[in-house]
This record gives sequence, C-alpha cells and structure tokens, in this order.
Amino acid sequence: MLFLETTWPGEVQKSVSGIPVGVNHRADNSLMITTPYHKPVSQVSLYMHSLVGDGRVRAIKELFRSIGPSELDLMARLAGMTLKDRWQDWNGTALTESPTRIISVYERTEDAKR
Repeated sequence: MLFLETTWPGEVQKSVSGIPVGVNHRADNSLMITTPYHKPVSQVSLYMHSLVGDGRVRAIKELFRSIGPSELDLMARLAGMTLKDRWQDWNGTALTESPTRIISVYERTEDAKR
C-alpha cells in the first residue's frame, strides 16, 4: 500500500507571487521567511525559503509542479496502482470541498502484483 500526502492545488494558488506567505521562528533561533513564485500556465511553483540567523542569510529553493487528484490517480494507474481511499487528514476524515491537504491511499492492482 502507498500513502501519499499532497497539498490541494487551490491552496498553492491562493498565495501571491513575490509576497512572503510566512515567517517562522525555528528551534535554532533563526527565522525562515517563505516567498512563493507561481507560473499558473505551466503549473510550476517555486518557494524561496530564506533562513536568517547567525549573521547570515541562506536561501533554500523548493520547486514543484501542481497536479490535481485526477492526474495523480492517472499516474498511479500507469504505475500499476489503484486508488483505495482519499482523506483530508491522517485521521481518515472525509474530504471537504476545498481541503488544504489530501492523503491518497493506493494499492497495487492484481496485474502489478504478478
């Protein structure tokens, strides 16, 4: 069985390119400032995480492509898996209209088990 946690694509698109979406204080006394950049047509997003601390600034890039549940299901099917269940949290709560997270549960098809 495969459990896959993803962000609902609509959540990513709510943030505005170039405007910081969060500042987090980290355990090592540094700050992490997250700024998103989106390319809606290509469904690509870049999150720049700036770590500020110890007298220096470090940049960490997080590049990803947004896909919806149906495209994820297609990729799973092509890999020999089928959707068994989908939740909005790890407690198994049924999906609402616009969840922030999606947990998809896939299992191997009989053909893929051979």
